[in-house]
Amino acid sequence: MMNNLRYKKPLFWAALLGMSCVFSCNERINVVEKPISKKLPVDITKVMDKHGGVGAWKAMKSMSYEIKRGEINEIQKIDLITRKERIEAPNFTTGHDGEKVWLKADTTYNGNAVFYHNLMFYFIAMPFVLSDDGINYGDREALSFEGIDYPGIRISYGDSIGYSPEDEYYIHYNPDTYQMEW
Repeated sequence: MMNNLRYKKPLFWAALLGMSCVFSCNERINVVEKPISKKLPVDITKVMDKHGGVGAWKAMKSMSYEIKRGEINEIQKIDLITRKERIEAPNFTTGHDGEKVWLKADTTYNGNAVFYHNLMFYFIAMPFVLSDDGINYGDREALSFEGIDYPGIRISYGDSIGYSPEDEYYIHYNPDTYQMEW
């Protein structure tokens, strides 16, 4: 079911990316910047700075949010240090225990828990999850929209990183403000 959403509902993904902007732009946290363990490309660093700073992200311990899916509400809780997670919904509970994905569900659940367990978190936590270890950065051709060329950054992964290391993500941002935009 989620694979179908991935390709057939572009407005859903646009709204989700916009939500990540709203979550990261509206709440300001004053934190002493921590050094980052690896050197990030200048452009992704500027995007992260515009959205609150990677130091603030690294200082947070956990996050939780609720996602409404039709008549159903999901509550997602993530430990940002260990990336252990729990997703609770009326017909299932799933998560990651630090080593593997687990699922407790009734017979109406028809999803793929391994694919789904951190899907929404990954989009909501952008651009900050793009500072994780194992990420490769590259250039992406700019997208032109309403007379503005939005530069892009290509995100890919090492062969043994995550459940689908062949996935790629692209961040596009306003060239003047470095804010992610759709």
